[in-house]
Amino acid sequence: MIRHAACEKFKSFWECPLEDGQNEGVFSKPFKHLILPDFIEDVETLSSIQKQLLSLDFHEKSNDLYKFRQSSDLKNVESGPVSELKNNLYNQFRKWLIEVTGIKLNATVDVSCAQYSSTDVLLCHDDELEGRRIAFIFYLVDENWTADDGGTLDLYSSDEHGDPVKIAKRIIPKKNTLVLFEVTPISYHQVSEVLSEKVRLSVSGWFHGSSLPRPPLRLEKPSQPEKPEILEQEDYFDWINSSYMNPEAQGDIQEHFEQNSEIQLQDFLNENIQKALREALCTSDDIQWEDMGPPNKRSYGVSKNTNSIMERTRDFFSSELMLLLLSNMTGLRLHPLAPESDEDDEVAVCQESEDGASGSKRKSRPDESQSKKTKLGEYVFLNGLLN
Repeated sequence: MIRHAACEKFKSFWECPLEDGQNEGVFSKPFKHLILPDFIEDVETLSSIQKQLLSLDFHEKSNDLYKFRQSSDLKNVESGPVSELKNNLYNQFRKWLIEVTGIKLNATVDVSCAQYSSTDVLLCHDDELEGRRIAFIFYLVDENWTADDGGTLDLYSSDEHGDPVKIAKRIIPKKNTLVLFEVTPISYHQVSEVLSEKVRLSVSGWFHGSSLPRPPLRLEKPSQPEKPEILEQEDYFDWINSSYMNPEAQGDIQEHFEQNSEIQLQDFLNENIQKALREALCTSDDIQWEDMGPPNKRSYGVSKNTNSIMERTRDFFSSELMLLLLSNMTGLRLHPLAPESDEDDEVAVCQESEDGASGSKRKSRPDESQSKKTKLGEYVFLNGLLN
């Protein structure tokens, strides 16, 4: 099933890798990785593997680091061409890897299947987890997949501290091609966002062995908080959609935040402010952006120069009044005038009473609606401060 690439040839490649390339071989930059095309010898077998993989159950995986769909571990697949592929990876190919790389691998191999669709992504990370020694990705994408489709495997260069700096190489997924690399403290990589309607199907996982020593964690110097800006009352109401100034609406938002740990405030800014800010950010050629990193911790641009609406927006979001509003909406004490805790807002506390019949104690709490009204009564302090 798996093409038996010449072991001695790849062993010499691994010992003396080329600097760069997209075709067959071992390459050194930005860190050592191997590309092995035509991994499955028989075209019909390849098609059967793809068909069986697409029939598996996939579950959504989504957080701040990634968004894609993944199957369960393929160790649970016990028949068909996928089972044969898995057994080849566990045995013959694992032995081939040991011979080529000289890395001692044990019998543990993690294998699963992933589907990346439009807008799916996996951000910068190093794959380091206890026991992972070699990471691999086997592509089963469309024959016509190009860089314009996105979904590239991006490899990062690192600085003297071992932090990722920038993308040094993009590997375009190619059907029936296997890519692997040694998991190290600098094996930073990502899957770029899929930009087309094609599905990026792949089999991936890790071969396990003894972990490499990890350097001590380098702590970054914390940034110093800035003093909140002071805005005039009329400026405040010019910016915020008036519906969010309603104390009862703020109470409802806080309940949602307490239950879900997140809030999304649609049309938060007034329409004229939104329009002016969008035009300033999207149409101005004068704004210079500075990338903030390292990309495994943060990846965004900061404007090195600003215009009037951008400066006013910054002042608005860093104002005392904004901190008070967020305190209302989250229940977090972000300003000295905000209540310290829920207990500070409640008029009554749990009371214990004897149950004469059973001898047990029961707790009675204030009515939920009354508690909410009391809390909302406290929240009018923001409007009082403004008025």
